[in-house]
Amino acid sequence: MLTKRLWESLYSPHGTHSTYWAHILANRRTLSILRSEKRWAKVIPLPTFFVIALVFSGVWVFVVPFLPFILLGTSSLCGVLITTQISGLIAFEHQQKRYEVASMLPMGGAGVHWVISRVIVQNTQVIVYVQVVLGNLCLMVMLAMTGFLVLGGITLVQYFTILTALALIYADLCQSVISSVLVGMIAANQSSERLSAASFSVVLFLILQVCAYLLILVVCGFVLPLLIGGLTLVILQLLFALGIREGIITALWHATVVSLESTRFELEQTIRVAS
Repeated sequence: MLTKRLWESLYSPHGTHSTYWAHILANRRTLSILRSEKRWAKVIPLPTFFVIALVFSGVWVFVVPFLPFILLGTSSLCGVLITTQISGLIAFEHQQKRYEVASMLPMGGAGVHWVISRVIVQNTQVIVYVQVVLGNLCLMVMLAMTGFLVLGGITLVQYFTILTALALIYADLCQSVISSVLVGMIAANQSSERLSAASFSVVLFLILQVCAYLLILVVCGFVLPLLIGGLTLVILQLLFALGIREGIITALWHATVVSLESTRFELEQTIRVAS
């Protein structure tokens, strides 16, 4: 599964191309990006206390219907943050004429893009905080629904439907981050201007997100329930939703190969070495 391999490579602790990695981390532009991100990261833990307050206040009853949209929106915001940083930093390296020099190294242009992407993703604390909040929230809902199931408050099909929704929401965060990385890499090759590259990456990323969500909503929410029901419906909804996002990531992966004027083998080697 491409999503799993890219995620593991992005978060691999193993250092690759350590000299260029150190250069990127020491870059003033990178430092300014990371400082800006850390200011956002300080705000992100607040939703944890907000969620706890909602649970004990009783207001959560009115928030629950909108919770999936809030969580999906959070994943998209993380993606926007990542894609703008990656496309902007690669464009900045182009402007400073360092990209061409680094591309002459054995890692090539694909390696330059991937090193920058890994530096940004691994130093973006917002993703970590969102994962923690989302993970805790999913655990709380799962335990609550398990209690309802034991007490006979919900059926087995309803129980698995809720668990499927939780799994999709958590997977969406990972898939959104990977999509944003690939979009940022593609956008940086379309323009050497940081603002232009960042704007293009945001527009492209959001278009893909909205199209994916709408397609999943129409097929899983309206088409499949008309054709089938029960646990089979839940399984098909899960597979379709994951498959659509995986298909988008695969398409972006091929587009990245074309954009970098590289080969799929070279990119595969790049992420394999990084992991």
